[in-house]
Amino acid sequence: MYNIMKGHCIKVSVIIPMYNVENYIEGCINSVQHQSLKDIEIIVVDDMSTDSSLQIVKKIAQDDVRVQILSTNKNSGAGFARNLGIKAANGEYCIFMDGDDFYYDNECLEFLYEKAKEKRVVSVGGDKIDFDGKNKEFIKWSSIRYKNGFLDAKEIDSVFWYTTYIFERKFLIENKILFSEARIFEDPIFFANVLSKMSNFYLTSKIIYVYRVLYKDKRLSFGDVENIFMATESIRNILSDEYSIWQEQYISIIKTLADGIMPVLFTKKGFFYFLNAQKIISSFPGRYKFKCNIVYLLGLTALFKINHALSKKLPTKYKKIIKNVYRLLCNK
Repeated sequence: MYNIMKGHCIKVSVIIPMYNVENYIEGCINSVQHQSLKDIEIIVVDDMSTDSSLQIVKKIAQDDVRVQILSTNKNSGAGFARNLGIKAANGEYCIFMDGDDFYYDNECLEFLYEKAKEKRVVSVGGDKIDFDGKNKEFIKWSSIRYKNGFLDAKEIDSVFWYTTYIFERKFLIENKILFSEARIFEDPIFFANVLSKMSNFYLTSKIIYVYRVLYKDKRLSFGDVENIFMATESIRNILSDEYSIWQEQYISIIKTLADGIMPVLFTKKGFFYFLNAQKIISSFPGRYKFKCNIVYLLGLTALFKINHALSKKLPTKYKKIIKNVYRLLCNK
């Protein structure tokens, strides 16, 4: 049993939205409990789970007073749940994770916290690694960071992987930065708002976050595609041409078309979304010279579907080659 002294300073609040992750939530929370940094709180926000997730967390909380359980009144989505967590948090810093992921080792939180204090910054970002949920192995080439050092917010090249960052809670509150309550793509909008309010970050190549992949395969609905495109337009309104995230946004649109529209392309609505994608890409900074004619978009989308299909069948060591070839085509 873990007891935290009354009045003791909470250094980090770990906020975990939860919905029907009974197979993973215990491992997720355990990876937080075993962190070398003990002055933490673990805020689990149950979004009306219908499986045994809540019962599992309640059992864990009986032996660890650092685990707090909040519940939504109705299933409202991860963004709404994270906002509840932010408002309830008491930590000097906040960090977010999903209930089916976990931390890479036991020093992750202490490393981020100490680095934030040492460098006197409001946010530090680490690396992530993917975990192949089918073959039970780490995908070693899935890193996103390659060096350590300060980076201007305008130089950050992606609004994804906010889960690898620690954020000063005071900064989030003073700047009124919360998550969008959209059902999908709510997290990139959150991080775009962070970028717009923050001058610089300190980034490190230490692996912090483990993202579980290849254990589920869900096709996007028309509603999902619409929400992603709306979120992309919101990000475009938040961040100016000076930011460096637009290449990743371009690739994100192609992935969205492939996962949601390609299977039903030859329908009136499917073609409409290709036209919408063309309009959004046309609004991106001119310096990138993104190709957005329909034929080119169709070709990239088809290549992504082929890439995705091959990735399911090939050994892990060959997947990086396919991924790099595809990204090279996107950068042309």
